[in-house]
Amino acid sequence: MANDPDSFIRGIQMLIERIQYLADKDLISQRSLEAWNNIIEVLTNAHNEKEAYIEDLEKRNADLIKKIIIAEDHHQEHITRLEAICLIHGIYDINRHLAKSTNYLIQEAKRNDLEEAWQMPDKLIDHYNNLLNKIHE
Repeated sequence: MANDPDSFIRGIQMLIERIQYLADKDLISQRSLEAWNNIIEVLTNAHNEKEAYIEDLEKRNADLIKKIIIAEDHHQEHITRLEAICLIHGIYDINRHLAKSTNYLIQEAKRNDLEEAWQMPDKLIDHYNNLLNKIHE
């Protein structure tokens, strides 16, 4: 039998039909008939509980996916905004900084804070050096 809910239901229906056939032919005792009916009821209840559990998991999974998509969109918006802020402030070498590890960047930020320093973007350094060269010519 395939591993799908319909095949399980078909199997239970076949079992019911077979037991009904035996009961109609008087080939099964009342006691056995009650036992089989109890077994079928337990199997059916277990199947229904499993299906309800799977449905609940699928719903929760869909809800989580929606939340992840919303959070991802939110994070992407922050990334875009930060990139725009960097460009507004002349930081055109953001990709060079993004290539560094988070730990390195945090340590660098702490060091700058302790030294009350700041770092000039590469493009401004080049511009600054060009100005110094013109002054010293």
